[in-house]
Amino acid sequence: MKFKIGYKIKVIKDNWNKNILGKTGKIIGHHGHNIVKIEFDENMGGHNCDGCCKHGYGWNIEKDDIVLINREITNWKKIIESDKKRCD
Repeated sequence: MKFKIGYKIKVIKDNWNKNILGKTGKIIGHHGHNIVKIEFDENMGGHNCDGCCKHGYGWNIEKDDIVLINREITNWKKIIESDKKRCD
């Protein structure tokens, strides 16, 4: 399954952070072959995914630990070209 930037997701495994289990967010980048950068809808005590989102809202997650809840690109206008190059 292709995980594209902007897709909405839900976390189905805790990924070493119990604060994110069941939380929703959007994909903001890729980190290697099997990891995606997520910006959560609320502050979950994370990081900023190397400057790709607001501090506390970001986390790197294995693709097997999430499910897509909406394939429609969300807030695409917020992801400008410079952010895509830095975050993906």
